Amino acid sequence: MKFPQYIHSLRARLTLGLLLVLTVLLLVYGLLAYTELKADLIETAEAKLRVQVGPTLKRWASHNYTVGENQHPPVAGLIQELEAQGLDVLIYDKEGNPLASSSQAMEETLSLPSSLLSEVLKGTDQIRVQPGAEGRKLVYLVPVIGSGGEVQGALEVSASMTNVDVSLSRARLLLFAGGFLVLLAAVGLVCLVIRFALRPLTNLAATARSISGNGLTSRVVVPPGGDEITELFVAFNSMLDQLENAFAAQRKATDQVRQFAADASHELRSYLTVITGYLDVLRRGAASEPQEQTRVLTAARTELERLSRLVDDLLTLARLGAGAPLRRQALDVTGLLSDAAQRAILLAPGRRVTVRCPALPPLLADPDRMRQVLNNLVDNALRHTALEEEITLGAEVRNESLCMWVHNTGTVIAAENLSRVFERFWRADSSRSCSKGSGLGLAIVAAIAEAHGGTVDVYSASGSGTTFTVCLPLNVRENS
Repeated sequence: MKFPQYIHSLRARLTLGLLLVLTVLLLVYGLLAYTELKADLIETAEAKLRVQVGPTLKRWASHNYTVGENQHPPVAGLIQELEAQGLDVLIYDKEGNPLASSSQAMEETLSLPSSLLSEVLKGTDQIRVQPGAEGRKLVYLVPVIGSGGEVQGALEVSASMTNVDVSLSRARLLLFAGGFLVLLAAVGLVCLVIRFALRPLTNLAATARSISGNGLTSRVVVPPGGDEITELFVAFNSMLDQLENAFAAQRKATDQVRQFAADASHELRSYLTVITGYLDVLRRGAASEPQEQTRVLTAARTELERLSRLVDDLLTLARLGAGAPLRRQALDVTGLLSDAAQRAILLAPGRRVTVRCPALPPLLADPDRMRQVLNNLVDNALRHTALEEEITLGAEVRNESLCMWVHNTGTVIAAENLSRVFERFWRADSSRSCSKGSGLGLAIVAAIAEAHGGTVDVYSASGSGTTFTVCLPLNVRENS
């Protein structure tokens, strides 16, 4: 069975669900109220009937009359007295045979169970509702007790329940009509409440549709309050923020990959062009001149070594970007700085390279990567300082981090370029081929620092030189 489309909406389901619950509650309440009213009315009618019959029975017992004397004036008076109150009367002897009755009782015989009359003749009164020809009757059966305490017979008194039935009919009508009116009012109220409650969700859906067409810049207005809908709106806006940031990061990464591919192809093409040029020189006749051949081959080998270093640097960056595991162990930072300084002196004899390092705690880091960091920073300093200028290496503890730095008094980096020095293939020189570096050294430094959970920074100012600082956390576990 296929339901109309609007039945599947949340508004329709909530409305139908609430109305169903309300209908069940009204039915239960109406049934309980009707049952309680019915019991109260019958109980009141029973009490009234007992009050009407009680004084008559007391007078009967006080005069020591017997049931068999049905023609005696007190017997006729008893029947007339009760009949005058609108009651039907029937008198039984002690064997259960009818002896005397009112006129109405003679015309209408109630079908009472014989067991009921037997219980009454044993001395127990009974009262019950019994159907009759003119409607229901409330029948009261009571034993007639003589002055000696013996049961002389039974008295059956019945009263019409017309008033009770009319009251119950009115109650049923009021309950049904009132319940129907309550349901009608509830339909309108529930529709208004649900419409008001779901209005924020409608706005949310509209915003979602606008986002699908206009991008991730739109946001929903968070309604006041701290209910679940407010939490939904906050979560939705948070999701949009995350999606926007993720797409922005993806675009940035795509742009970086595109730029990296372009720069890498440019660098590789530059080296290959130079090597091809040297091979062309050999092909044109340099092979017949030993000195020229040696010079060309040496230059070609130098370019091949640079190309090999470039490929190695690219592989290093790729591994770091892929999250290659680090081999952490306790390192003596002072020894690492001294080794880097000695290497710089060997590479550039005559340079002033000093180490300033106080007593330091051990650093848990990958030893090969730390040497690569210091060597790259020192190589960068050597390329940008003159022979007479000084290079200083140092380290210190800052805020639960160990910071290593390399300072030089050489070329100052322009302020607008400080944010780009760690980009891949970026060089301050206008020419890409004039530098001996691959353009990846500082990018590798930044990648290694990030892999260790650290940071890298640069400061450069005229008169004070340039300082590269790498800070790594001290509170890490070995092999983490």
